[in-house]
Amino acid sequence: MSESSRVWIYQADKELSPHQCMEIKTLLRDFVTNWSAHNKQLMAYGDVFHNRFIVLMADETHAGASGCSIDKATHFIENLGSHYEIDFFDRKLLSYYNNLKQIEIISLEQLSQFLSEGRIHLETLFFNTLVKTKKEWEENWIIPLNQSWIQRFV
Repeated sequence: MSESSRVWIYQADKELSPHQCMEIKTLLRDFVTNWSAHNKQLMAYGDVFHNRFIVLMADETHAGASGCSIDKATHFIENLGSHYEIDFFDRKLLSYYNNLKQIEIISLEQLSQFLSEGRIHLETLFFNTLVKTKKEWEENWIIPLNQSWIQRFV
């Protein structure tokens, strides 16, 4: 996959069980194997990370992801969410590493409160689900709050 590969990150609203992760990984492999745009096979990748994030990538140096192919991916993730009763589309949820290096989720509305209570700090590592490319994902997926787009909400 090239560094410029497009990335989509879907964050679960709760931790996935090991069994759910295993099943979802199998379904993701099947999906990316058959994912196409305008009858052209996409060079794609999909996996589950930290029992919470589904990451899809499409290497557009081979074939570009079109609106229809992106819709297919969205419907695929929506179906997973329905099947497992998990919301992968709540963009107001933020994931971060707590002091014990465990991932926790808070709502965007809780951010200032958690900061003022000392439960998080400007150096707390947050997951940046808005990265757009593989290179950004590798370099800026997990970054301190003070370097994240989230900082503007505190």
